[in-house]
Amino acid sequence: MTHAVDDLIKELRLAGYGVRVGVQHMGSLLSADDIVLLAGSCYGLQKMLDICTQYGHTCRDIIFNPAKSQLLTIGGRNPPAFDWYQTR
Repeated sequence: MTHAVDDLIKELRLAGYGVRVGVQHMGSLLSADDIVLLAGSCYGLQKMLDICTQYGHTCRDIIFNPAKSQLLTIGGRNPPAFDWYQTR
């Protein structure tokens, strides 16, 4: 599982989405089997979700559960919905 998560994090990092916290650029936080995606825009977050969804389809070690997923927005306009589906 660790190898699969490492590969996913590499893909997310290469995509370049995330936020700047002080001088540090962050796109994701991990703890056990949980992942937090950080993005400065709805577009960036959707792209990161797309990467995770695609990775979930190709890597059998990772299964994402939309029913256990949450969205938090701070400032700006709140999006009506995100187009994130996991069908497996």
